[in-house]
Amino acid sequence: MKNPETEYGNVTFGEVTNLLIDIVGQSVILFNLENEEKDVKDVIDARNAYKEKLGQMYKGKGRYRKFAAAEKNSPQWYIAKFFEDVLKGEYKLSHLVYIMVDSLVWQFFNALTWTTPFEIKKKKTALSLLRKQLFNLIHDLLSGIKLEEYELFQITKGSIVDFLSDNYNEIFLEIENNFSAQNNIVTTDDYEIDNEKTGNKLYNTLFTKKNKTKYSKIESHFDNNADKYPRLDSPEYNKNIFNWKNNKNDPNWQTLEPILDFLIDKDEISLVHRLIGQYLRKNAQKSIEKNLYISEKEQEKIIIDITAMVMENRRPEEFYTELYSQASEKYFYEQSILVPMALAYQNAYTKFDPIIFNRIMKAIKRKCTHSKIFFEPWLESRAIIFEKYDSLKDNKKIQKEIIESYRKAYDEGIAYAGEYLGQFILEAIIINNTFNPRQVKATNDYYGYGYALEIFGSDKQDLLDWLKKVRDTDLCEDFVNLHCNINVRFKDFIKHHRTLLNIYNEAIRINNEGLEFEKSDDYDNAINCFKVAIEMNSIYVNAYSNRGNVFSKMGELYTEKALIDFNMALLLEPKHENTLYNRGMLFIEKSQYEKAIKDFEELLTINPNDKEVINILYQLKT
Repeated sequence: MKNPETEYGNVTFGEVTNLLIDIVGQSVILFNLENEEKDVKDVIDARNAYKEKLGQMYKGKGRYRKFAAAEKNSPQWYIAKFFEDVLKGEYKLSHLVYIMVDSLVWQFFNALTWTTPFEIKKKKTALSLLRKQLFNLIHDLLSGIKLEEYELFQITKGSIVDFLSDNYNEIFLEIENNFSAQNNIVTTDDYEIDNEKTGNKLYNTLFTKKNKTKYSKIESHFDNNADKYPRLDSPEYNKNIFNWKNNKNDPNWQTLEPILDFLIDKDEISLVHRLIGQYLRKNAQKSIEKNLYISEKEQEKIIIDITAMVMENRRPEEFYTELYSQASEKYFYEQSILVPMALAYQNAYTKFDPIIFNRIMKAIKRKCTHSKIFFEPWLESRAIIFEKYDSLKDNKKIQKEIIESYRKAYDEGIAYAGEYLGQFILEAIIINNTFNPRQVKATNDYYGYGYALEIFGSDKQDLLDWLKKVRDTDLCEDFVNLHCNINVRFKDFIKHHRTLLNIYNEAIRINNEGLEFEKSDDYDNAINCFKVAIEMNSIYVNAYSNRGNVFSKMGELYTEKALIDFNMALLLEPKHENTLYNRGMLFIEKSQYEKAIKDFEELLTINPNDKEVINILYQLKT
């Protein structure tokens, strides 16, 4: 069993798929498979085959293309059909329920393409995303919100509190009280169920003691719909209302369905909706614990906090912490600088220096203790392309090593990719298509994963046509263009992209704006300008140095960030004078005199006659 304390990265595609299916119930999909098989054995075989595919997907194996939401017969397709045809069509449930389930799960699929967790534990990432989504969605629904192409949805405070406090026992007590008064039906506490005599059918719990007319009607209804209501004498369906009421187990959909039909026939819509609500909620809670490692106790805290937000009219932001918050910076701050730096340095391949790049990679390996499983093979194989781009076409051995490294990053660390996924997938496809075009399986695997996460559209031909053009151009240039447009989905990338020169020129302009803000002591705007400049050009030494200098002026709370920025600047340019001087002065403020001496001694190797530096060193050493 997996240990949540040792799991890092995003929740995987398989785990999110499992989360979604468990909320609705795997049996819902298996019993509604679209197939032309008429023979019972063939139907069972088809269900078992699909179940096996699901099991493989949960483990991160299988063909991702078949699990894309847009694909007919995918789990998402069956679930959407179930909500539309059954829950909405037969049981009159609002489409809002599907939207809420879909939005709850969607964020975790989305995180695979946008959230780079670096060294944040998987459970912490999942809990942050879950709380943020739930609290914001409920807050919006209280105010009224138009979702997708549907009507305006709005819910009341009371309905939320009632739903969160409801349980099977209260629902079935109400069912029994209603029908006891009308039909003289006794509850399960008044008799013992004889499973052998009655066939252990679900309607045993609605046994009529004095008048069996109602019992006969239910029994006849079940017998006339045997295909829809399987008998409950197998272990899979040997569950009844008595157990549900006492929280001994939960119903699967097939055992719950006859009760829902019975109630819908009696026009008990409210009870139907409450039962379905509990079914989905209980499934969700179990699935969240299994797939997201969020315990029952932690989920109870979420319910308490939702109730507080609703009843006390509080803002949702009070109840969750952003994943990339100041409290979590130690898990991602330096990493989020180093990885873009490595990519940007490779992009400047005409000036590529293996020594500088190796320094950057050494820092990444040190800081990315877990996430290096993805970043190390990807960035190092990418570096080979830029370092040896002139001789790469004729070197089959190195080509093979690059292909294998990309595959290793994909197989072992893809859950860490986050915002870099689109770029990585396209690079991997380009490499396979360029170096080994006859090996289409790897390309199909990468494409299938990208398609399942909506990086690509369903028409693969668009990608193939683009790849034909790529093979006739410079590989390094294609990789640079991809990086420059990292946040542009493929369908938009083929129509539009920015050039590296344009981006770097814009970074210089924004950095200069930051310097003007610094002169007027507007440190917040200065920091923001330097941040944007660094995001645009992650090897912009002056921007790191300038931002570090402003951080050092902002007080003790920002000292560590100042040092990180100074370190990043010197990682790229070890003899950058302004940075060495400012870092040395910061070390003096922190009483780290030995470190300060090293920086000022390094400055003297650059300018041996610098009187100010000589004087500072003299004071430090005496």
